[in-house]
Amino acid sequence: MTNAVGKQAFLAVYDYGAGDVWTIVRSPDIKSIKRKYPILEVLDQRPCWMSDDQYARIAERHFYDIDDEPAGVLQFMLEDIQRRSDRFRKDH
Repeated sequence: MTNAVGKQAFLAVYDYGAGDVWTIVRSPDIKSIKRKYPILEVLDQRPCWMSDDQYARIAERHFYDIDDEPAGVLQFMLEDIQRRSDRFRKDH
């Protein structure tokens, strides 16, 4: 696990068209997440509709550090972006 000093947890969402996937990324700031994962929408606070239980489930299953290699939801997101890019190139 990477060093957590100077980092905080940010809630982020990836909308893949047929739904969305929520994740939490530990990072020094939102800018760092947007630079590494530009397709993620990063929130500065939890939406009012999201319960503590929902947030806890996301944290339990989809919690990542900005300095770690992409895995899980983040890996899915990057693969989805690549598939969309490949399809676009084939169509044009």
